Amino acid sequence: MPIPPELVAILREHIERHGVAEVGRLFCTRTGAVFSGSTISKVWKEARAFALTPDRVTSPLAARPYDLRNAAVPLWLNVGSCPGSRRARRAWVETFAQARDAVVKRSRAGGT
Repeated sequence: MPIPPELVAILREHIERHGVAEVGRLFCTRTGAVFSGSTISKVWKEARAFALTPDRVTSPLAARPYDLRNAAVPLWLNVGSCPGSRRARRAWVETFAQARDAVVKRSRAGGT
């Protein structure tokens, strides 16, 4: 996803200081593993409390990191720019692929 130049600088500094995991992940545990869902949820909850006003913290606004993506797609489409439309289409395709993968994984595990 395209990001502002200021964030690019921050991420480059992070990579220079900490590197990336073998598989190329930017953020990983000390052993290179993926962070657990509970760890991500805990950090996200702390970040929301830091960044949002108290009334917004108790609201469903950006309750999960994924909610930001869901909010960004309509914004990109409303902007009407060609790059925004491409990003939005890509985001929807990726979202569909993730949902499909989750269904396949669940069915293989014997769930519904």
